[in-house]
Parts: sequence; C-alpha cells; structure tokens
Amino acid sequence: GRLTLLHAGGGAPSSSLLLHLQADLLGRELLVSPVPEISALGAGALAARALGVNPCPTAAGGRSYLPDPSFTPERRQSERARWRDALVRAGVPVTSNQP
Repeated sequence: GRLTLLHAGGGAPSSSLLLHLQADLLGRELLVSPVPEISALGAGALAARALGVNPCPTAAGGRSYLPDPSFTPERRQSERARWRDALVRAGVPVTSNQP
C-alpha cells in the first residue's frame, strides 16, 4: 500500500520550517515524537525484543505536520526539482532515481 504517514526523528524535528517543507514536498503527514532521540529509544526497544522482552515505546503526544492542500502534484514535482537542484549546488550527491 501507499505510505500515508511518516515519522520524523533526530535533529530535523527541531525546525518547524523544515518539517512543513518536507510534508509539502512529500505530500504526506509527518509525525514528530515528543522524545527527542526516538531513534535511540527504537534501538533500545529492538535490543529488548531480542532478549525476549516486548517493550511498547510510543510516540503519543507528538506533533503532526500536514501537507499544504495548495501543493498540487505539479507544484510538488516542480518544488522537488528545485530542491534537488539546490542539493546539487551544495555538493550533495543526488541519484537520478530520487523523487
């Protein structure tokens, strides 16, 4: 099926502007955990599961960022192309199969 919700973690969630931009460019809702280092929590949960413990970490209370409804598929494609060009100008390797 098609992904409708993405989870954001790490340093990016400290920037609301970046999260709004990502939601718009991806056309998907982003859910940000209230736990700043959710990746570490997930790694701990996987380690616990490997030891036979079934932890239940949650992202309850997180912030949600919805894409702007004015972002049509055509606008999204155009903005993604601009984003890709900016990455190339910044020296970030970009593969041709990236959206």
